[in-house]
Amino acid sequence: MTVYLGALGRLVELWSTPAAQVSLAERYTFTTTLEGRVKAQAAPSARRSWSLNAQGASPREQAALQEFATGVWGRGPFVFVSADAPVVNLLTPEESSLDPVGLTADVLGSPPMLTPDGWAARSLLKREGVFARIATQVPVIPGMPVTGSAYMRSAQSEAFVRLQFIRADGSEISRHDSATAVTSVERRAVTATVPYGAVWVNLWVTGNVLQVARPAITWTSEPFEYGDGQGCKKAVVHSASRDLRVASQWQAHTGRWSDLSFTVQEVG
Repeated sequence: MTVYLGALGRLVELWSTPAAQVSLAERYTFTTTLEGRVKAQAAPSARRSWSLNAQGASPREQAALQEFATGVWGRGPFVFVSADAPVVNLLTPEESSLDPVGLTADVLGSPPMLTPDGWAARSLLKREGVFARIATQVPVIPGMPVTGSAYMRSAQSEAFVRLQFIRADGSEISRHDSATAVTSVERRAVTATVPYGAVWVNLWVTGNVLQVARPAITWTSEPFEYGDGQGCKKAVVHSASRDLRVASQWQAHTGRWSDLSFTVQEVG
């Protein structure tokens, strides 16, 4: 199983065995008053950590991890792509839940939205004809398929989900639109192959879209079942350790491997 760590346009593959423990930092701080009442104070967001293992890692695979763990690539933070993000949702939790902070659109509110697959806790309302960028700087790899999707309600048939591929200097390479949406609430999707030179993709909803919920981007050739955002734009590696298992002196023998463990911590 592969995870990726690095920078946009320069993602490094790291070997990891399938199991991964994902933890959320505690969002609530509790205090007890003199009267015995318990009060809770919530943090704006909970940062995640991934506890990973790489059993049977070769010297080359060990070196790829150590270059991050020992600071050869610098202090970071780095873009992290977990094993499930490409097939679940590469957007961050804030982007996939349409957190209004940072959205470049005329946001009129964020009420729950009833979709064909149940209630979405938050949606984006916008005026007709206004372009809305839902997510930006989502990592991509040239040559791979990418699918963008969102649930939407439109006033007319001219409403689209758009993928916009961007070079390292911020210039646009190409854009790809989904088929037109109808007035009822439905999920629209667009699939495109990442062009050479693209380092990230932006997700837009365009046209006469009135309401949007549950956006997603995956490295797949078709839309998969919606999942919440697993993307991580800022992370560091720590607590890396190596258990040496075999160190054969014979070149023809493949017995040079170790079991690795490391933690990727979301920061920011």
